[in-house]
Amino acid sequence: MTRPTLFVLVALALSIVGCGRAKPDTYDEVRTLFQEFVKPGADRKTLTAKLRPTKADYEAVFEPEFAARFEAIRTPQWDAGTALNPEANDFKVHWVTTDELKNPKSSLPPGIPEQYRTVADKYKPGITIYGVEMWDKKKPDAQFYVGLIKVNGNWRFFPKPWEAK
Repeated sequence: MTRPTLFVLVALALSIVGCGRAKPDTYDEVRTLFQEFVKPGADRKTLTAKLRPTKADYEAVFEPEFAARFEAIRTPQWDAGTALNPEANDFKVHWVTTDELKNPKSSLPPGIPEQYRTVADKYKPGITIYGVEMWDKKKPDAQFYVGLIKVNGNWRFFPKPWEAK
């Protein structure tokens, strides 16, 4: 096998598995944010509450009609209070862009549900959506939290938008 052929095969393999994707500018911010969540004794309910989107956040991320519908179904859940994985002590960050969601040929990264493609057209362009895989090192199961977006200068959590379809 010639060196150029080997290079092409390696490049193709990396593109298929998603390796080599450039990390978004906000990647390190997400890591810093979630390091707070996995600290021993972290108040995850308070940390999660800080991720609650405002009306302006919904409107900045989604098309107007969808934004209103999605906010309406999420408000009762936010009002009830929630906390991201109370037993987690480690995490890994995944991401997808709205361009990748809209491209049926692009494969989604691990932990990003296919359902996101069903609402790809509801997002405004140029948005990066993060997913955080959280787990307790003593337990084998991880939980995925997908829908973290930096909007209006703040980190907000927009989980399962397909439920507003």
